[in-house]
Amino acid sequence: MQKTFAFATFVAPVLATVLSFTAGAVSAETPRAQTIGRPVAAPAGFLDFCRRQPSECRASGQGAADDAQIQREASSLYWSNNFGGDGEAAVRSWRARAARQAASQAEIEYQSINETISGDSLDDVVGQTAEPLTISRAPQRLEMTEDAWRQVNTVNARANTRIAYTPDQTQYARPDYWSEAPAADAARGDCEDYVLTKRRELIASGVTPDALSVAIVRTPRGETHSVLIVATHDGDYVLDNINPRIVRWDQTGYRWVSRQAPGAVFDWVAVDAAG
Repeated sequence: MQKTFAFATFVAPVLATVLSFTAGAVSAETPRAQTIGRPVAAPAGFLDFCRRQPSECRASGQGAADDAQIQREASSLYWSNNFGGDGEAAVRSWRARAARQAASQAEIEYQSINETISGDSLDDVVGQTAEPLTISRAPQRLEMTEDAWRQVNTVNARANTRIAYTPDQTQYARPDYWSEAPAADAARGDCEDYVLTKRRELIASGVTPDALSVAIVRTPRGETHSVLIVATHDGDYVLDNINPRIVRWDQTGYRWVSRQAPGAVFDWVAVDAAG
């Protein structure tokens, strides 16, 4: 994966500059929802990370007792998606329903959910009629008070400052290796490492994992890039290592490719190119 340069590394961590939104400011307009397409396979680097560190891939309500299962699922998806087998079947069967369920719970609009996938209709792939799914719980979105915004901004600025952008090829002699930065002191990493570090630190500060989603985008220069989405009652906001400001997803200037279905870890969905 081609990586982007961390311009934010050179930005001073002045909270007053980064704190560009308050609860009152962002609630002035109705947020636009992303348009979601068909289920897709999770990035191989992300699955490999979850194989190695299952405790960092827990969903809301999961604990240490679930780590073995998380590791098994990540490993199964990693090998099947990368070496054939039932990788496509996993994406085109029960995972399709799981992604639809998660997206429905987060009030994200699905586009062409009955579209044809590789020549098979979704009904055929799922094995039953794609009836409306029951929403079993309310969407997990943060109430972004002034204190909450300060907390999110602090985590974002701290990671952008202490992690020095370093391509995976330079650091690991591999083109794509997802990892987290150490919990303290200076560190090196690329865009995915910023994302995973921010996710870990936000969860440690009390943010529910269900409100956080990893996403893949294309920059205006055509580079593949990763960002972290924070779902709030005022819309979805993006934590980025290129732009030090936290902005709404439709104000980034990126072309959206795929993301975790909200509230899910291994369920990834495509994002409409226009969204």
